[in-house]
Amino acid sequence: MMKTSQRIQADRIVIIEGTKKMSLRYVILTYLNEKPHSGYSVTKEINQSHYWSAVLQHTYREIKVLHKERWIEAHANCASKGNAFTITELGKQALINWLSTPVATCQHRDSFCIKLMNHSLAPTELSREIDLSIKTTLTVCQYYERTLKQPQLNARQTLILKKRLAEVQLNLDWFQDIQKTLF
Repeated sequence: MMKTSQRIQADRIVIIEGTKKMSLRYVILTYLNEKPHSGYSVTKEINQSHYWSAVLQHTYREIKVLHKERWIEAHANCASKGNAFTITELGKQALINWLSTPVATCQHRDSFCIKLMNHSLAPTELSREIDLSIKTTLTVCQYYERTLKQPQLNARQTLILKKRLAEVQLNLDWFQDIQKTLF
């Protein structure tokens, strides 16, 4: 009998055996690999990244674990009252190990699909939500399009923004298709 992680079904996301779920720890290590950060500054960078978000409390909780595992070191930060954190060689090796492991990139849970399945229970409410989703998603698309025109973006930032724009555009197209088909 096949394990759930080994099953391949046309209507489901294919989960590759050995994939690891992305976690905040690797995001933090990524930023610390670029330069030292305080917990506050790494959280700020993460939240400006267009691909991840973090709450300061979660960042500090993960920093505490990373420090205990010796993946990062704390240094007194003269610029602020807190610490600056740097990645250690052990942390770099952990990041390299994570980089060489396949990551599941597709999300299997989609609450909007469940709402769509229940369309007949509350079509008016769903129609309003679709209208709002179209407006919101269009605004996000326009934001990414404007951001992509900024000259100071490096190649990695441009690629990430293009991916985010494509994902958001796909959602916009889907919402418009729902509106056209059901309403």
